[in-house]
Amino acid sequence: MDFDLVSTPRDGAAWRGAPLLSGRFRRLLRRAGLLEHFTLYGLRCTYVTSQFLAGGRDKVVSELMGHERVRTTKDVYMKVLPVMQERASDGLERLFFGGIRTTLAQSESELPM
Repeated sequence: MDFDLVSTPRDGAAWRGAPLLSGRFRRLLRRAGLLEHFTLYGLRCTYVTSQFLAGGRDKVVSELMGHERVRTTKDVYMKVLPVMQERASDGLERLFFGGIRTTLAQSESELPM
């Protein structure tokens, strides 16, 4: 959904990195309890990764990011995280063994001592 929302400085020019990071953006980061070294790209990447970890569908996440093609979202943002690999393995375990997890599919916290 395109709302045609645009934010510009008072003079109507494009935002440049330094003023954006030194002013409002840093205040927003502080109010959100985040470290000030975050960048817009870093927050965007964190958002997309969080969406995928929460089970977000590729197409939906791509649309939320404003990408024309799902492939763009996957190529740019989708990093194969260990937890995603575990979930894929767990899915096969459930399919083949009816929910019984083998030692290979268990996380370190589930392994017998």
